[in-house]
Amino acid sequence: MQPSNSSFLKAMIQNKIAVIGLGHVGLTLALTFAEEGFPIIGIEKSLETLEHLKNIRPPFFEGGLENLLKKHLGHNLTITPQLPDNSISAYILCVGTPIDEKEMVPYLKSAESAMREVALNMKDGALVILRSTVPVGTSRNFFIPILQETRKKFYYACCPERTCEGVALKELRELPQIVGGIDDASYEMAAALFRKIAPKIVKVPCLETAEIAKLMDNCWRDATFAFANEMALLCESLGLDATEVIDLANLGYERNTIPRPGFVGGPCLTKDPYLLTKSVDKKMPPLTLTPTARLVNKQLPEQVAKRVLKFVNENGKDAKQCKVFLSGFSFKGHPATDDLRGSCSLDLFYHLRKIGFTQISGHDFVVSKSELEKLDIPFLSFEEGFDEADVVMILNNHSSYQKYSIDTLLHKMNKPGFFYDSWHLYSKEVTQKIQGIFHGGIGF
Repeated sequence: MQPSNSSFLKAMIQNKIAVIGLGHVGLTLALTFAEEGFPIIGIEKSLETLEHLKNIRPPFFEGGLENLLKKHLGHNLTITPQLPDNSISAYILCVGTPIDEKEMVPYLKSAESAMREVALNMKDGALVILRSTVPVGTSRNFFIPILQETRKKFYYACCPERTCEGVALKELRELPQIVGGIDDASYEMAAALFRKIAPKIVKVPCLETAEIAKLMDNCWRDATFAFANEMALLCESLGLDATEVIDLANLGYERNTIPRPGFVGGPCLTKDPYLLTKSVDKKMPPLTLTPTARLVNKQLPEQVAKRVLKFVNENGKDAKQCKVFLSGFSFKGHPATDDLRGSCSLDLFYHLRKIGFTQISGHDFVVSKSELEKLDIPFLSFEEGFDEADVVMILNNHSSYQKYSIDTLLHKMNKPGFFYDSWHLYSKEVTQKIQGIFHGGIGF
């Protein structure tokens, strides 16, 4: 007999919810539930993250995170590296599921280990929620059998995370929450919990639907950006401005939502196409569009590096002697984040080094100086980076770039100089007035 939603929620208030994995997904969710009065046990294995949290310092940049940590840590939120015994009513698995960079296949060892720890510690009647992103079928074919081995009664649901880094706390309160359960009772219990924070619950018919919905979201975005980037490379070869062409093509034409070109990175869009591809059974025809789109976006930093080398060679410069300044290393600028996972800027940095550039410095408005210097990237302020630079590259779209008088900074560069404005942030009418500066970017 399933417990009523009210008795289930009451049990969680009396007992605890365990959020396993306190990265971008888990910590924001844990604090959001803590804000609703739920007692939360946050489980985190990383000693570095635990040290940050112990000192009430956010382990990553996220608006509003520090205030919530100060409010709830030691009160509604307790942090520990190990799951406690059977005092937990619900477990929410938020463990990362990265890609093995050599084989380009999902790495599920950490998630598996966490699920086995849940199986060992859970009591009869516990609710287990998968929030991590996984290949389709992982819940039914892999995780649920681990729980079934215990012969304990449990409820199981998949409630995928879909928030955007930088505004995750806000979106947890605004986005509809997809919920798929192994049975009706599991759905009802998971839905009852998430109704406390989400404005709408989207009931889906099965676990697999919930798993693929998250993957479909990100793979669709990766594919649409890939189309824009492929068109951008074509426009470059034709001497056209891709951003201008796209804006004109979209203008007043409601069937079009072609995005502007740009680098596509981050921990989700660079990973989820491989998770979706891994979901295909050997009996099914292979996916073609999804992996091709990922390849287009993955190769873009190398294409850009080659364009920089072409400019240098055509202007009689030696790559080894050129001063190159890269600004914007976090994988996106808006909403702001300090996340370097899947950073196309880092990929570009490594490609530039590979083809002969040795004097490369860097900057970011959110990523710290120490983090860049760990990667052997000398840090300069945004203004300092222009001093006698041969190449300056703006690599994400952080709002702070608009605060600067770009014409003043460009005068400080060596001439001829290449100002690479990858997100088309600055007007060509302004930069063209400065003799000896070539202004280009992705698609122009």
